[in-house]
Amino acid sequence: MGHRLAFTLLLLSSTLASMNLHARDIAGARIHQGAGGAEQALAVSDFDAGVAEISDRQYFDSLSDAAFFYLGLARQQQWRPVPDGPLLRVGDRHVQIAQLRQLLTMYGDLSSDSEIASGFYDPLVFDPNLKEALIRFQIRHGAKPDGVLGPKTRAVLNISPQQRAYQIALNMERQSTFNGRFQSRYIHVNIPEYRLRYIEEGAEVLAMKTIIGRSTRQTPVLESQIRSLVINPSWNVPKGIAYKDILPRWQEDSEYLEKNNLKVVSGWSNRWQEYPAEQVDQSRMYRGKEYFRFVQPPGKTNALGRVKFLFPNQHEVYLHDTPQRSLFKEANRAFSSGCIRLENPMALAKTLMKTSSIMRSSRLKKLLASNTTKQLRLREPVPLYLTYWTAWLDDNQMLHFGEDVYSQDELEASAKFL
Repeated sequence: MGHRLAFTLLLLSSTLASMNLHARDIAGARIHQGAGGAEQALAVSDFDAGVAEISDRQYFDSLSDAAFFYLGLARQQQWRPVPDGPLLRVGDRHVQIAQLRQLLTMYGDLSSDSEIASGFYDPLVFDPNLKEALIRFQIRHGAKPDGVLGPKTRAVLNISPQQRAYQIALNMERQSTFNGRFQSRYIHVNIPEYRLRYIEEGAEVLAMKTIIGRSTRQTPVLESQIRSLVINPSWNVPKGIAYKDILPRWQEDSEYLEKNNLKVVSGWSNRWQEYPAEQVDQSRMYRGKEYFRFVQPPGKTNALGRVKFLFPNQHEVYLHDTPQRSLFKEANRAFSSGCIRLENPMALAKTLMKTSSIMRSSRLKKLLASNTTKQLRLREPVPLYLTYWTAWLDDNQMLHFGEDVYSQDELEASAKFL
């Protein structure tokens, strides 16, 4: 057994033990985790038998089942990385297409039955069945679902089964401490998934895409409560963003502030005073007691859009709208400075207001049109969880993987065991 495989087993053993699942022989038993995480049933088998037992390789009763499935694939040693090559799509003929078929069949995205049903086929030809299977694989692995074998999809395919098992084991531990399962309603943002869900009584009532912080300005993992929302917010530009993004552009273009509706002010709340940009010494920005700072008033071009959602946290991040709607078309959406941008913030605002009975939709519409800033406090705060799960099961028990956008998987495992 290789070092990496043994290490994965050690991590998986530790994770199961921390969840009060005591495996007599973790290398020779499959462990079925119950819904509450406390029940277990051991069936003695080796890895290869574990693989054979699973007929649909995308669906699992638990993450532990998924981890042992991937360990079984690693033990079979049938996986091989896909070499660099050309873009391959429907109609192309290439030697790598046979390998793509083998990998997608191994992971359960391509059914051998569908290949037989389609009649005669050339294993080296990229046919419509293969495209559909590749799209399924891409969706489950957070890649752009275009049905094309390109560099990014090759990179995902080239993550080995034992690396996947290792990744699942890390995420089992992360999810074992998730407190959302104890709440009747909550909001969950899974950072690597680029997605928000509003859960009520165990059912998903709202879901949407998100944009998260880039790798140099990461969105934090945290637990908090959404306590209020602000309609037509102003953007009080933080010092860090001002120095990294705005001041350099202003120095290059004297009209940059005017083009982006940014004001230079001093003071806070409704008592701040605006100063003509051309009269401001840029070296004094954000310096001193009554320092100059940037503010962007409410409006369609405001960086926060039409609404933001506030929750206590030491990182000064929040959820908010955005005028940059085109970015939601991207598969990987790590573009922000740490805050979370929402694809459909008005749907979340209406859901929260309906739950708290604080405002009718008709009044909200009028308030939005007025450009008047108004903070609305929720009668009952809603729990919020920002998680970093790079492997998870969806509501249908389908296994998904997300990009380790902040390289936390390797860092976390190294800190734990090395």
